[in-house]
Amino acid sequence: MPNLKKYTGTGWLPAARVFLLPLLSALLLMDAGCKKECNDPTDPACPNYDPCSGKRAIRAGFTIREELVYTETDANGNYIRQYDYPETDTVYVANNVVFEATTEHYDSLKWFIGSEVLTDKMIRRRGFPEGRNTQVTLIVYYKSFVACLAGDKWSDTISHTLYAVGALEDIPVSGVYEGYNTDDPGALFTIQVNDTSRNYSGTILGKYGRTGCIQELPKGNTDEDWNKYNGIAWGGKNFFIGHFKDIDTGVTRNYFGMYGKGSLSGGTIQITYSYDDNGYQHFLTGIGKPGIFYVTKTFIGKKIRPY
Repeated sequence: MPNLKKYTGTGWLPAARVFLLPLLSALLLMDAGCKKECNDPTDPACPNYDPCSGKRAIRAGFTIREELVYTETDANGNYIRQYDYPETDTVYVANNVVFEATTEHYDSLKWFIGSEVLTDKMIRRRGFPEGRNTQVTLIVYYKSFVACLAGDKWSDTISHTLYAVGALEDIPVSGVYEGYNTDDPGALFTIQVNDTSRNYSGTILGKYGRTGCIQELPKGNTDEDWNKYNGIAWGGKNFFIGHFKDIDTGVTRNYFGMYGKGSLSGGTIQITYSYDDNGYQHFLTGIGKPGIFYVTKTFIGKKIRPY
């Protein structure tokens, strides 16, 4: 039998083995350290990926907002309109009403507004029957979630009612209120929120729409000629106090530069307003005060009688 001897050569292979083994070990350790644990059920690359993760049953919802418009004229007599969209359940019959779905995810939707059937996310309508409730229904559909929500609904329905008013005596926010400014709650005074549309007709009424005014605001201004033209833009339960200048009638409303917003809730009115606290106003009350500066106040009051 031949005499077998252990190889003890001095070629390149043993030297390479000595060099490569530590290098490979280091690379393996680095690779293990760079890999991050994947634990995101919404990531398709992770081992625990769940296509139904985060999916929730569909819930229908929508808002009803009344479009309030007040009109100004600039120095050149051009008409400028500004808008606000307070959420409400009662609107003035001549105002536009905006219905908007608030459901985030859906395949399709369907509105039932009176006798109309509509499919847009946002709907704008006006001219609802005066003195009546109108039911508004929204159905939203999301068939994409059916496989994930076995036994759950893939559609949802919600309904609200909308009431439209037209006559002054029916507008909830009109009337006489007793209350106070929040910076002086012990000093009670009354204000009137009433209508001035009867002063306008034809093209002027078409430009301005339904208008109103506030008397006795700011507190202490008892000169009716100045008070009655703190003009407002009507809504059912909300209004604007705006900077109105009417070049057609030669009347300038909001003599103290007053502007603000008012809303009625549960019989309580809240009006946040700003105005020029100027010398003439204090002259009317017999209290002199130099200078002109802007102040902001909040009035809170209860209705004590209709206008």
